[in-house]
Amino acid sequence: MRYVLGGRLGRARTWLAGTRGSSASLPTGRILATRASEERGFTLVELMMAVLLISVGVLAVIGTLDASATSILAAQRHEQGVAFGQREIERLRAYSYAELDLSSRPTQSSDGNTPGGTYPNHPRNPNFYVVGSGPGTVGQRFLVKRNYRDKNSGTPAGVSSSGELLVDDVTNGASPPVGVAPGPETFAAGSTQITVYRYLSWRNDNRCPDAVCPGEKDSKRITIAVVLGPSGPDGIRSERPIWLSSVVTPPPTP
Repeated sequence: MRYVLGGRLGRARTWLAGTRGSSASLPTGRILATRASEERGFTLVELMMAVLLISVGVLAVIGTLDASATSILAAQRHEQGVAFGQREIERLRAYSYAELDLSSRPTQSSDGNTPGGTYPNHPRNPNFYVVGSGPGTVGQRFLVKRNYRDKNSGTPAGVSSSGELLVDDVTNGASPPVGVAPGPETFAAGSTQITVYRYLSWRNDNRCPDAVCPGEKDSKRITIAVVLGPSGPDGIRSERPIWLSSVVTPPPTP
Protein backbone atom coordinates (compact mmCIF):
# COMPACT_ATOMS: atom_id res chain seq x y z
CA MET A 1 0.00 0.00 0.00
CA ARG A 2 2.76 2.40 0.77
CA TYR A 3 4.52 1.44 -2.42
CA VAL A 4 1.53 2.26 -4.64
CA LEU A 5 0.87 5.61 -2.97
CA GLY A 6 4.48 6.58 -3.18
CA GLY A 7 4.60 5.71 -6.86
CA ARG A 8 1.62 7.92 -7.58
CA LEU A 9 3.07 10.87 -5.67
CA GLY A 10 6.32 10.47 -7.54
CA ARG A 11 4.65 10.55 -10.93
CA ALA A 12 2.62 13.66 -9.96
CA ARG A 13 5.78 15.48 -8.86
CA THR A 14 7.48 14.58 -12.13
CA TRP A 15 4.49 15.94 -14.19
CA LEU A 16 4.41 19.22 -12.26
CA ALA A 17 8.11 19.75 -12.71
CA GLY A 18 7.81 19.20 -16.46
CA THR A 19 4.95 21.64 -16.77
CA ARG A 20 6.78 24.37 -14.90
CA GLY A 21 9.82 23.86 -17.01
CA SER A 22 7.93 24.17 -20.31
CA SER A 23 6.20 27.40 -19.22
CA ALA A 24 9.44 28.91 -18.04
CA SER A 25 11.18 27.97 -21.26
CA LEU A 26 8.64 29.94 -23.46
CA PRO A 27 9.73 33.61 -23.86
CA THR A 28 7.28 36.30 -22.54
CA GLY A 29 7.49 38.45 -25.72
CA ARG A 30 6.50 35.51 -27.87
CA ILE A 31 3.42 34.91 -25.72
CA LEU A 32 2.28 38.56 -26.09
CA ALA A 33 2.92 38.52 -29.83
CA THR A 34 0.89 35.35 -30.23
CA ARG A 35 -2.07 36.85 -28.30
CA ALA A 36 -1.89 40.12 -30.25
CA SER A 37 -1.93 38.29 -33.57
CA GLU A 38 -5.10 36.49 -32.52
CA GLU A 39 -6.98 39.80 -31.86
CA ARG A 40 -8.32 41.34 -35.12
CA GLY A 41 -9.13 45.14 -35.24
CA PHE A 42 -11.00 47.45 -37.73
CA THR A 43 -9.46 48.50 -40.99
CA LEU A 44 -9.70 52.07 -42.30
CA VAL A 45 -12.26 51.06 -44.93
CA GLU A 46 -14.48 49.49 -42.29
CA LEU A 47 -14.31 52.62 -40.17
CA MET A 48 -15.25 54.80 -43.16
CA MET A 49 -18.22 52.55 -43.98
CA ALA A 50 -19.41 52.71 -40.36
CA VAL A 51 -19.17 56.52 -40.35
CA LEU A 52 -21.09 56.64 -43.66
CA LEU A 53 -23.90 54.44 -42.35
CA ILE A 54 -24.20 56.47 -39.17
CA SER A 55 -24.29 59.71 -41.19
CA VAL A 56 -27.09 58.40 -43.42
CA GLY A 57 -29.12 57.43 -40.35
CA VAL A 58 -28.62 60.81 -38.71
CA LEU A 59 -29.64 62.64 -41.91
CA ALA A 60 -32.79 60.51 -42.16
CA VAL A 61 -33.74 61.36 -38.58
CA ILE A 62 -33.10 65.07 -39.18
CA GLY A 63 -35.26 64.97 -42.34
CA THR A 64 -38.10 63.31 -40.43
CA LEU A 65 -37.92 65.88 -37.65
CA ASP A 66 -37.90 68.73 -40.17
CA ALA A 67 -40.97 67.33 -41.96
CA SER A 68 -42.73 66.90 -38.62
CA ALA A 69 -41.93 70.48 -37.62
CA THR A 70 -43.30 71.75 -40.95
CA SER A 71 -46.52 69.75 -40.51
CA ILE A 72 -46.96 71.03 -36.96
CA LEU A 73 -46.44 74.62 -38.10
CA ALA A 74 -48.97 74.20 -40.93
CA ALA A 75 -51.51 72.72 -38.50
CA GLN A 76 -50.99 75.60 -36.07
CA ARG A 77 -51.46 78.16 -38.86
CA HIS A 78 -54.63 76.39 -40.00
CA GLU A 79 -56.04 76.42 -36.47
CA GLN A 80 -55.19 80.12 -36.22
CA GLY A 81 -57.09 80.79 -39.45
CA VAL A 82 -60.11 78.79 -38.31
CA ALA A 83 -60.18 80.61 -34.96
CA PHE A 84 -60.00 83.98 -36.74
CA GLY A 85 -62.85 83.01 -39.09
CA GLN A 86 -65.03 81.84 -36.20
CA ARG A 87 -64.50 85.13 -34.37
CA GLU A 88 -65.44 86.98 -37.57
CA ILE A 89 -68.68 85.01 -37.86
CA GLU A 90 -69.57 85.73 -34.24
CA ARG A 91 -68.87 89.42 -34.83
CA LEU A 92 -71.24 89.51 -37.81
CA ARG A 93 -73.92 87.56 -35.98
CA ALA A 94 -73.96 90.38 -33.42
CA TYR A 95 -75.42 92.70 -36.10
CA SER A 96 -79.17 93.19 -36.14
CA TYR A 97 -80.88 91.23 -38.91
CA ALA A 98 -81.80 94.40 -40.81
CA GLU A 99 -78.23 95.75 -40.71
CA LEU A 100 -76.65 92.49 -41.81
CA ASP A 101 -75.85 93.38 -45.41
CA LEU A 102 -72.82 94.22 -47.54
CA SER A 103 -71.82 97.88 -47.71
CA SER A 104 -70.47 97.21 -51.23
CA ARG A 105 -70.39 94.34 -53.68
CA PRO A 106 -67.38 92.09 -54.18
CA THR A 107 -65.89 91.84 -57.63
CA GLN A 108 -65.80 88.58 -59.51
CA SER A 109 -62.29 87.24 -60.08
CA SER A 110 -60.44 84.37 -61.71
CA ASP A 111 -59.49 81.38 -59.57
CA GLY A 112 -55.94 82.72 -59.18
CA ASN A 113 -54.39 79.32 -59.79
CA THR A 114 -51.07 78.87 -61.55
CA PRO A 115 -51.45 76.81 -64.77
CA GLY A 116 -50.30 73.27 -64.14
CA GLY A 117 -50.40 73.74 -60.36
CA THR A 118 -50.86 70.99 -57.80
CA TYR A 119 -54.49 71.89 -56.97
CA PRO A 120 -56.10 73.13 -60.18
CA ASN A 121 -59.67 72.82 -58.81
CA HIS A 122 -59.03 74.69 -55.56
CA PRO A 123 -59.33 78.45 -56.22
CA ARG A 124 -56.78 80.64 -54.48
CA ASN A 125 -58.97 83.72 -54.84
CA PRO A 126 -62.28 83.40 -52.93
CA ASN A 127 -63.96 85.96 -55.22
CA PHE A 128 -63.96 83.27 -57.90
CA TYR A 129 -67.32 82.19 -56.44
CA VAL A 130 -68.90 85.62 -57.02
CA VAL A 131 -71.19 85.56 -60.06
CA GLY A 132 -71.82 88.86 -61.83
CA SER A 133 -70.09 91.59 -63.80
CA GLY A 134 -69.05 93.70 -60.80
CA PRO A 135 -70.31 96.45 -58.48
CA GLY A 136 -73.61 97.98 -59.46
CA THR A 137 -74.93 94.79 -61.03
CA VAL A 138 -78.41 93.97 -59.80
CA GLY A 139 -78.77 90.29 -59.05
CA GLN A 140 -75.14 89.55 -58.23
CA ARG A 141 -74.85 86.10 -56.65
CA PHE A 142 -72.53 83.92 -54.60
CA LEU A 143 -71.98 80.26 -55.51
CA VAL A 144 -72.49 78.09 -52.44
CA LYS A 145 -70.53 74.83 -52.61
CA ARG A 146 -70.44 71.60 -50.65
CA ASN A 147 -66.67 71.80 -50.86
CA TYR A 148 -65.06 75.14 -51.68
CA ARG A 149 -61.74 73.37 -52.17
CA ASP A 150 -63.17 71.83 -55.32
CA LYS A 151 -64.79 74.30 -57.72
CA ASN A 152 -66.43 71.39 -59.56
CA SER A 153 -68.25 70.14 -56.46
CA GLY A 154 -72.00 70.48 -56.36
CA THR A 155 -74.22 72.62 -54.16
CA PRO A 156 -75.75 71.62 -50.82
CA ALA A 157 -79.25 70.20 -50.84
CA GLY A 158 -81.88 72.86 -51.54
CA VAL A 159 -79.39 75.43 -52.90
CA SER A 160 -79.66 76.59 -56.49
CA SER A 161 -76.73 75.83 -58.77
CA SER A 162 -76.95 79.46 -59.97
CA GLY A 163 -75.97 80.67 -56.49
CA GLU A 164 -77.61 82.77 -53.80
CA LEU A 165 -78.46 86.45 -54.20
CA LEU A 166 -75.99 88.68 -52.36
CA VAL A 167 -77.38 90.72 -49.47
CA ASP A 168 -76.60 94.39 -50.13
CA ASP A 169 -78.30 97.77 -49.86
CA VAL A 170 -80.24 97.12 -53.07
CA THR A 171 -81.64 93.70 -52.15
CA ASN A 172 -81.85 94.41 -48.41
CA GLY A 173 -83.38 97.89 -48.70
CA ALA A 174 -81.26 99.45 -45.98
CA SER A 175 -81.03 103.24 -46.07
CA PRO A 176 -78.70 104.95 -45.35
CA PRO A 177 -76.11 102.31 -46.35
CA VAL A 178 -74.83 100.34 -43.39
CA GLY A 179 -73.44 96.90 -43.03
CA VAL A 180 -70.37 94.81 -43.62
CA ALA A 181 -67.38 95.56 -45.85
CA PRO A 182 -66.81 92.52 -48.09
CA GLY A 183 -63.02 92.91 -48.14
CA PRO A 184 -60.50 91.62 -48.78
CA GLU A 185 -59.19 93.05 -45.55
CA THR A 186 -55.76 92.15 -44.17
CA PHE A 187 -54.70 91.85 -40.54
CA ALA A 188 -51.43 90.98 -38.83
CA ALA A 189 -51.55 88.30 -36.14
CA GLY A 190 -48.03 88.00 -34.83
CA SER A 191 -45.86 86.75 -37.66
CA THR A 192 -48.90 85.59 -39.66
CA GLN A 193 -50.72 87.75 -42.19
CA ILE A 194 -54.46 87.06 -42.37
CA THR A 195 -56.71 88.23 -45.19
CA VAL A 196 -60.47 87.89 -44.76
CA TYR A 197 -63.25 87.86 -47.39
CA ARG A 198 -66.88 88.29 -46.28
CA TYR A 199 -70.00 87.20 -48.16
CA LEU A 200 -73.65 87.63 -47.16
CA SER A 201 -76.26 85.88 -49.27
CA TRP A 202 -79.99 85.27 -49.16
CA ARG A 203 -80.89 81.70 -48.27
CA ASN A 204 -83.98 79.98 -49.60
CA ASP A 205 -85.47 77.51 -47.13
CA ASN A 206 -87.26 74.80 -49.10
CA ARG A 207 -88.75 73.41 -45.90
CA CYS A 208 -90.77 76.58 -45.46
CA PRO A 209 -93.84 76.74 -47.78
CA ASP A 210 -94.05 79.68 -50.18
CA ALA A 211 -97.24 80.87 -48.48
CA VAL A 212 -95.20 81.48 -45.33
CA CYS A 213 -91.74 82.15 -46.85
CA PRO A 214 -92.31 83.69 -50.30
CA GLY A 215 -89.37 84.22 -52.63
CA GLU A 216 -85.77 83.28 -51.89
CA LYS A 217 -85.08 85.63 -48.97
CA ASP A 218 -85.96 83.33 -46.09
CA SER A 219 -82.77 83.80 -44.07
CA LYS A 220 -79.22 85.07 -44.47
CA ARG A 221 -76.04 83.07 -44.90
CA ILE A 222 -72.68 84.32 -43.61
CA THR A 223 -69.69 82.92 -45.48
CA ILE A 224 -66.14 83.75 -44.45
CA ALA A 225 -62.95 82.94 -46.36
CA VAL A 226 -59.64 83.29 -44.50
CA VAL A 227 -56.34 83.28 -46.37
CA LEU A 228 -53.02 82.96 -44.51
CA GLY A 229 -49.71 84.26 -45.75
CA PRO A 230 -48.59 87.28 -47.75
CA SER A 231 -49.18 87.80 -51.44
CA GLY A 232 -46.54 86.78 -53.93
CA PRO A 233 -45.22 89.04 -56.69
CA ASP A 234 -48.17 87.99 -58.88
CA GLY A 235 -50.72 88.86 -56.19
CA ILE A 236 -51.58 85.21 -55.57
CA ARG A 237 -51.88 84.15 -51.95
CA SER A 238 -49.39 81.63 -50.65
CA GLU A 239 -51.99 79.36 -49.05
CA ARG A 240 -55.46 78.12 -49.95
CA PRO A 241 -58.53 79.74 -48.35
CA ILE A 242 -60.15 78.40 -45.20
CA TRP A 243 -63.95 78.51 -45.48
CA LEU A 244 -66.53 78.88 -42.70
CA SER A 245 -70.28 79.44 -42.88
CA SER A 246 -73.27 80.17 -40.65
CA VAL A 247 -76.98 80.87 -41.11
CA VAL A 248 -78.87 83.74 -39.44
CA THR A 249 -82.67 83.53 -39.26
CA PRO A 250 -84.95 86.59 -39.12
CA PRO A 251 -86.44 87.61 -35.80
CA PRO A 252 -89.95 86.33 -35.13
CA THR A 253 -92.78 88.52 -36.38
CA PRO A 254 -94.64 90.14 -33.45
